[in-house]
This record gives sequence, structure tokens and C-alpha cells, in this order.
Amino acid sequence: KPGNLTWLEQPVSVLSTANMTHAMKQRIESNVNYVYALGSSNDQLYKFTVNSSSNPDVNTSSILGTLQADAYDGGGGIAFYGSTERIFYGGDRNISRISFDGSGASILATSTVDQPRPFATFLGKIYFGYGNNIGEIDSSETVTTVAKLIPALPSGLFVKDLTVSADGN
Repeated sequence: KPGNLTWLEQPVSVLSTANMTHAMKQRIESNVNYVYALGSSNDQLYKFTVNSSSNPDVNTSSILGTLQADAYDGGGGIAFYGSTERIFYGGDRNISRISFDGSGASILATSTVDQPRPFATFLGKIYFGYGNNIGEIDSSETVTTVAKLIPALPSGLFVKDLTVSADGN
């Protein structure tokens, strides 16, 4: 990628493994770097092993489980959260969660309209795009509101990105 700083020994495409990955998030477990990904064309949760203690360039994948049926045309979102950490994710219509071993997938909220689904963890809660508003998941791991913005953004606008700045805003 000209103009971009990279440090992979050799770029590796994951397209042959995970058809249409729409959201990915890195997680370090026991000093090993993993990436979890949502694959929509076959509704699978993927886990990519990026490195190991003996090999800095592993790049292998495994299918952990089946996601709740959804599309990701507007873009998916993913966050790790909870006292027993789980994967929270969203597609065009659903907000869902699944355990890191691929079990226990469940839908927490649904929408009748396809929409982008950015996720961000902020001040001990998960926030996600919900059309022209923002939703919230608290420590009970349930959706507490899908209307955090009062008033909401004007009709026809969609929340497409949620980012916490370096200064915590």
C-alpha cells in the first residue's frame, strides 16, 4: 500500500478464508495476537491467529460459530465488552452478542431499516449507531436505549462512525 506504514513481513489476503469480512477487531490473548471478524456471505464468526511465540507471521484462521442472520451492506461493527467479555456486533438490522468460543449467539435489538452500525466503547458502556441516533449497552449487557441523542439527528442522516478521541471525548 504505497504511502502507508506497514510492518507485516509479507501481506496476506484473508479473502480466500473469510468471504466478505465486514468488521474486524484485534484482541491479545496469552501474548498471542488474534483478530475476530464478521463474515456475512456465510454468516460466520472468524478468528485469525496473527502471530505466536515462535512465529511472528502465522496468519491462520478458524470458524468459531454462526452469527445471527443479518446483512452488512451499511457496514458492521464489533466491540469486546462485559464482566465476562463477549463479542458484541451489529449488522444492518440487528445488535447481537456471541461468546469468544462461538457459542451463545443472541439478538439484543433489531431495526426494520438497514443502517450502518459503528460501535465504540466509552466510559464503561458500548455505544452504537442506530440510524439517526445512538444506542447504548450497559453492564447488564442489554440495550438500554436506542435514542441517546435528544434531539436525534435530522431525518435522512445516519450515524456512520463513532470514535473516542485520545483525550477521552
